Amino acid sequence: MPQPFIAGILDLKKHDFYGIVFLSKIWVSYHIELINAIKNAVTISVFASSGAGCVEHFHEVFTRTEAEDALVAGIFHGEVVSMQTVKSYLKDKVEIRP
Repeated sequence: MPQPFIAGILDLKKHDFYGIVFLSKIWVSYHIELINAIKNAVTISVFASSGAGCVEHFHEVFTRTEAEDALVAGIFHGEVVSMQTVKSYLKDKVEIRP
């Protein structure tokens, strides 16, 4: 389906419980089914957001969806895990930026 006059990237967030998740540190991963449904419905890039709470969640979003990127600020701000830890875990598993 043509999508004229639309932005080139869709940043998909789970706003229904984002604040609760961030404050309580109960991380439930990205919404895999929703990401896949949106990705199958649009022709623009989809960025998964608001979901990672451990390194395994990054691997899951990149291997179970076609999302082009995943945003991760929450766990870094909350000092749940470091960026280097995530990159080390994903090395040789999925393509990552340097």
